Amino acid sequence: MINGSQPLVLVTMKTFRTFAVFVLIVCQSPTVLAESVGTRVFAQAAKSIVKVVHGWPTIDTQGSGVVVDENLVATNCHVIRGAPRIYIDAGTNPRIVAKLQYSDTERDLCFLFAADLDAPKVSEISWSVPPPGTRVFAIGAPLGLDLTLSEGIVSGLRQTRSTSVIQTTAAISPGSSGGGLFDETGALVGITTAQMRQGQNLNFAVPLDSLRRWLDAYRVARRGARLAVGASRFPPHVEVSLAPRMYRDPIDSINSSRYVASAIRLTSKYVATVCSAVGVTSWPLKKTQHYVLSNGMYLTQADQSWVIKADLPKDVCIGDIAAVPNQVPSVSIGQSIAVARGDAVFAFVDPMSAKSLAFGIVEETYPADPGYGQLLTVRFSSPIGIGSGVFTQDGKLVGMVARREDGGLIVLNSVEGLLVALQDAASLPQSAPARRKP
Repeated sequence: MINGSQPLVLVTMKTFRTFAVFVLIVCQSPTVLAESVGTRVFAQAAKSIVKVVHGWPTIDTQGSGVVVDENLVATNCHVIRGAPRIYIDAGTNPRIVAKLQYSDTERDLCFLFAADLDAPKVSEISWSVPPPGTRVFAIGAPLGLDLTLSEGIVSGLRQTRSTSVIQTTAAISPGSSGGGLFDETGALVGITTAQMRQGQNLNFAVPLDSLRRWLDAYRVARRGARLAVGASRFPPHVEVSLAPRMYRDPIDSINSSRYVASAIRLTSKYVATVCSAVGVTSWPLKKTQHYVLSNGMYLTQADQSWVIKADLPKDVCIGDIAAVPNQVPSVSIGQSIAVARGDAVFAFVDPMSAKSLAFGIVEETYPADPGYGQLLTVRFSSPIGIGSGVFTQDGKLVGMVARREDGGLIVLNSVEGLLVALQDAASLPQSAPARRKP
């Protein structure tokens, strides 16, 4: 019996040895290892990849995008070039309205803001450029095929006039532009941008180092805006139209940027703006000019008499617009705030949405005359109106946009002057309320 069973045992042992060798080979196979890494990277990163489209319901152009922060998508600028309307397709919601928040056309990197986007941001961003030989994974929507994963290595680093470019063997195609390039840990290392069709495996991505300070400024703006707005869903921001009453519908003048200035609500009764922005060049006022004041949902007509105090040397005007509803909150004014070069600041750009922000970085600071605070040159991510309030990360008002120059927007950082003008206005006799729109 023992002799009869011995061949069975030998066969079994041989089978086991063969299986053990097979398992050993499989476990050491780099192909299988790459597959397990790719699966993990895909599971970690794919939920943050979206499609960027313009045109609806017929899509004119389609690219990819990566959610890098709350409501913020990074993509290539060429994906949205010339787009009258931009939409984000996040799978479950294929038509999320987005708008351009920041653009760096030299590096072909843009931020899109989408208020209704609920896709999670990437778990990690690497600000260093990966060296050649690094294994990477590209995820995007080539030819509209959602969440397509390809694997490769960093095959080189190329230098252009404005930035370095990552060369990779990870395959991309038209529609991949704006997608994510990830390393083995799942960290985002670049935005897939272009390919050379006349070669093989010559694909390129743009590293993210140039976006770092702008992403930090965006985060400062989101945090500061919550503090500035508090429980209200409206920002402390109203618009002033300089257009005379030649329009049939006042909203036409509000939408014409040539005629619109901004103002900030200081108290339940008073707003502040830049005198030159609303045409106040002398005091007392010598002429009457029509204005339309708006918080986006409410219009009230007034003439120039709504300006009740003008400090022309400081370019600060105080207006009485008690008719604006109480949903518009007042700003928080503290003591004078010094701002340094490189600091992040922000402004509200839409009187209807506390989420609609322009974030900026202070490029230069200049001392002004005694009692006038500072002058700041600020580079903002998107256009804002003259007279807009500028805020710090703690939601405090730091000043107002006074004028535009080639280097950016000049901000008058003179909270002292604002407080003095406000105190002077409060000491004046009560003015008649602004006339409401008939």
